[in-house]
Amino acid sequence: MIIKLNYKQKIYFIEFKKTLMLFGPLLAALLSQKGMSLVDALFMGSLGPESLAASSLAHSLYSFFATVGLGILSSVGVLVARAYGEKNSLKAGIVFYSSVCITAVFCVLTIIILWFAPTFLVSFGQEPRVVGKTIEYMHTVIWGLPALMAFFALLEFSSSLEHPRIAMVFSFISIPLVAIANNIFVYGRLGLPKMGIVGIGLSTALVQWMICIGFYLYVLWHKDLREYIKFSAKTFFSKDAAREIIKIGLPAGFINLLETGMMFAAALMMGRFGTTTLAAHQIIIVSTTILCRFPMAFGITSAIRVSQKVGMKRYKSVRATLKANLLLGSVMGIILGIVFATFSVQIVNLFISQSEASYGEVLRLSKIYIYIGAVIQLVDYLVSIINGSLRGMKDTFVPMWICLVLYWVVGIGGGYVLAFIFHLEGLGVWIGQLLGLASTCLVLYIRFNKVYGRMLADAFGSKYTLQKQKTTNSKPQVS
Repeated sequence: MIIKLNYKQKIYFIEFKKTLMLFGPLLAALLSQKGMSLVDALFMGSLGPESLAASSLAHSLYSFFATVGLGILSSVGVLVARAYGEKNSLKAGIVFYSSVCITAVFCVLTIIILWFAPTFLVSFGQEPRVVGKTIEYMHTVIWGLPALMAFFALLEFSSSLEHPRIAMVFSFISIPLVAIANNIFVYGRLGLPKMGIVGIGLSTALVQWMICIGFYLYVLWHKDLREYIKFSAKTFFSKDAAREIIKIGLPAGFINLLETGMMFAAALMMGRFGTTTLAAHQIIIVSTTILCRFPMAFGITSAIRVSQKVGMKRYKSVRATLKANLLLGSVMGIILGIVFATFSVQIVNLFISQSEASYGEVLRLSKIYIYIGAVIQLVDYLVSIINGSLRGMKDTFVPMWICLVLYWVVGIGGGYVLAFIFHLEGLGVWIGQLLGLASTCLVLYIRFNKVYGRMLADAFGSKYTLQKQKTTNSKPQVS
């Protein structure tokens, strides 16, 4: 039986196909990066609780700056995708190498800060021995930061040129490489001395450089990509490109920080209601960490697809791209949410023994938080996709302020009111986060319609409106 599709259905079928072809490898690459961190954590655990605690402190500091840096580089995909749509290979190369120059400056400043930052942890009540190990680890792992940033720039670059599988393959390779390197340096194999926690930092940095250099050399060799990344005096650096990278990317980095900050503030409030409540909260946060890569991958996909459409001047099909991503994201969010809620008891049992006196209360609270968390995950998909689509249209400054107000006023402020004034305690904090994300989703969608309408008016004349687009008989372009 052959199913015939009408024109509109064909449009969405093509969008679904192109979105999944981009999303799948991107997700695999992002999950593989998480897998590398998991391998490091397992080796840390083998060195004892002090090393594990030290790595936790180091990663808290490291992640703060990496989040900003990776946010800045998220603009690379947008600008390269735009150049790809315009068939301007020179511009794509200028964007990439300008981003490398920005990365170099950012990493020099960040390494200086992170080199000295752990020494102040004692002032915040941390154990001196743990701080000492934190310093040892930080002083080795930070040298991999430039490679991590450059790898992400290459990921954005190659994905925007419709070759996301390259990043996926190199990310997969990093997992066994870091496991082998850790085994050599941590335990002193091949005649080398035992390095302990320093060996883990060294292994991570070395592997990051290996896959970064390998990725770059492969792109230079690839017949479809090498014309976009040719190195020359013309492509080395452009003030205009650098300015645009920062203009789009810096607000995107702050949006990531704002969401992370909302989660941190929520954890602080949860701590006010006792160990049991905080334990239940932490179980959900830790178990959903890997799921956060899904909306992140959708956000990158949306930004690239929208930017490609704008570069091709196929403005009318931008909305179809957004709708296709929203539908796919919703389906995936619902499925994962149902799975997460269905296995709530098994998830809790991974973290706490049934023989514990507080097990019953932790399980009861965790199940409540899991159900709300499943809805939050779904809304997070929508927020990431709409934010990505706005980024694809080079709109990040206003969305940053939208997220600032709604994450913190509605999300944290609302959570505080529900938790402490209406005495809902931990439940109130979780409902507050849901309200913060839901309101952000709604306002960002309104913002998308406004920016999209303005783009159509600029392209087709000031009298062109969204209403006219709905009533016109013209067909959106396929790409």
